Amino acid sequence: MAFGLWWAATHPGHDGMDLGDIPLAQAFWSFGFCVLLLRISPQWDSLPGRLARYDKIVTLSNSRAVTIYLWHEMALVASIPLLDPLWKIPGVWPDHADLLTSLYPPLMFLLVWPLLALFIVAVGWAEDVAAKRRPRLWPTGAGKRARRE
Repeated sequence: MAFGLWWAATHPGHDGMDLGDIPLAQAFWSFGFCVLLLRISPQWDSLPGRLARYDKIVTLSNSRAVTIYLWHEMALVASIPLLDPLWKIPGVWPDHADLLTSLYPPLMFLLVWPLLALFIVAVGWAEDVAAKRRPRLWPTGAGKRARRE
């Protein structure tokens, strides 16, 4: 991390010390930060206390991290042709075009989640196959908790 910070300070980009403009500094800073997080990360079978309610979604996200990473952009792209018919609703264009334009990003955000869930069910099982585990459609860890109790 220190090397990344030093590199950014001595080799500023177009916007100064913006790590987005300085790939080498960003790589070292990010690597150091990940090593630090891995070093101090706790070992939990389930989330403690008030965080326990998020255990299933965290388990699902961890189990399907590669699927989410690879397919989230496709979900964003797929949301566009699904939302574009809104412009064809009578009375929207041109009367309420500004409202629809301002609502477009939040509508995309809302639509991406079910599309991502669809991708998780459709192709996420490949992560289990690659890891030589039994394929699961929706791995929330529910079976693991039932066996433990």
